Amino acid sequence: MRGLIRDLLDAGRIDSGTLSVTPEPSEVTTLVEQARRTFLSGGGRHAVLVELPAGLPR
Repeated sequence: MRGLIRDLLDAGRIDSGTLSVTPEPSEVTTLVEQARRTFLSGGGRHAVLVELPAGLPR
């Protein structure tokens, strides 16, 4: 429930132009793997193969 409320508040901030974000370096491979797992856990029926080059910058 808290996640839903947080998302709704963020949507309101986006609409009003007051949402602030703080970008930070992240490992691309970790983010892509999290997205792939989220897709598959949502009932995706297709395999997802991701090939990323080695040594991507953060």
